[in-house]
Amino acid sequence: MNRAILVGMALLLLLTIRPERGLFPTDGDRLALERARENGADLTEWQLLAHFVSADPKDAESWERMGILDYHSGLCKQAVYEFEQASRYQQISIDSLVPYGECLVTLGELHAAIDLLAPRLESTKTATGLELLLAKVFLRLGDLEGASHAIQVWAEWEPDDPHMLYYVGLYQALSNPVEALATLQGLAARSKDYENTYHKLQTAINKGELQESPAYRALELGRAYGNLGEWELAFYAFNSAVQQDPGYAEAHAWFAEAKQQLGEDGSAELNKALELNPNSILAQAMEAMALQRQGDAQGALDALEHIASQEPDDPQWAIALGQARAQTGDLEGALTEYLKATTLEPENVTVWQALAEFCLTHQYQLSSVGSPAANKAVLLAPDSANSLDLAGQAALSNDELDEAEGYFRAAIKQDSRYAPAHLHLALVLYQLDKDDAAFQELHKAAALGNNEALSLLTQMTTK
Repeated sequence: MNRAILVGMALLLLLTIRPERGLFPTDGDRLALERARENGADLTEWQLLAHFVSADPKDAESWERMGILDYHSGLCKQAVYEFEQASRYQQISIDSLVPYGECLVTLGELHAAIDLLAPRLESTKTATGLELLLAKVFLRLGDLEGASHAIQVWAEWEPDDPHMLYYVGLYQALSNPVEALATLQGLAARSKDYENTYHKLQTAINKGELQESPAYRALELGRAYGNLGEWELAFYAFNSAVQQDPGYAEAHAWFAEAKQQLGEDGSAELNKALELNPNSILAQAMEAMALQRQGDAQGALDALEHIASQEPDDPQWAIALGQARAQTGDLEGALTEYLKATTLEPENVTVWQALAEFCLTHQYQLSSVGSPAANKAVLLAPDSANSLDLAGQAALSNDELDEAEGYFRAAIKQDSRYAPAHLHLALVLYQLDKDDAAFQELHKAAALGNNEALSLLTQMTTK
């Protein structure tokens, strides 16, 4: 039975059935609980804890642990209920604050997240990640002062942490671009891992300074944030652009994209962008992306065909059409679009990367098209972690393990924060029976935000 359904049914029973007091927990139950934890059997542990709170609804520790287990399983609605029950009887522990807060944010309860986290911000002992999570929630609510204060508190706790300095620079860019570039330049000088961030922000800030419009400057900064995957910052920047120039169609389109990336609707902003400028290629493209997210592959394809007809020589629309055709199951038609992109700009590495990724994802024409495309990407950009990773994946698909390992290690050498290369290297190392080294690479990929690696780790620890 699906875990979410099982947990939901159990919670309903806890609310409606009178507990049989005195039956739980016995010594045997506690021993079973210890064994479940040792073996990583989350569902078994959760079921035992459910018996405990059924016998004693004031068992805050068990409620809180159930919340943590459901948080790790992605069941935020149930986790929030369990955390709420725990907090009725005692203060939530420091380690549960961030999981509780993240679940509130996932459910759109932003003010509740602020109420939970803000009072603990300047505690003598705070939870790892609390300051950053709080800053992101403040940004979603349009409170830059609150967000900046949370980051500053983090800086006071961990003044030498590169990850903290990275966010200090990103947040400074919203109000003091010169200081932001100085922070990020210093960070890039310490570690090449942050050179990409520095250059992206530098380009966005420099482009913005060429224009007098503050809305344009905010838009360029928001695009840089989005490119870095920092969508809360992008959300704030695009919202600022819309506020400064309500007639700026592109700002509305990008604001819609940021909202959708954060799990919000965004349709009103997208419709506003199309209303302001029905011929905006950007707004039309955003509409196509929205249709793809909604599962309307044919609608997205129709929208992209219309865009491509207006700009037939732009390879990005050929690639987008290829992705859309693949979603409809038309792999042959998709391949035609990708190949068209390579003929339009044969020296553009991104078109070869897109072609290789398509073949690898769908295991389609891999030896005849995908592998040569990956190799071409390496020739065009030998220092690109993405190109090297794609070549490694092609080698791995051909069972060329040593060659694949070499490519993945080269990708990591170029960019140690490129999570896919860590994940793929782990897969190679497992096949080479180097389990400990593979597990370390898997952990690195998960820590860098790779969902596939996180899912694999979860499966491994629950077996």
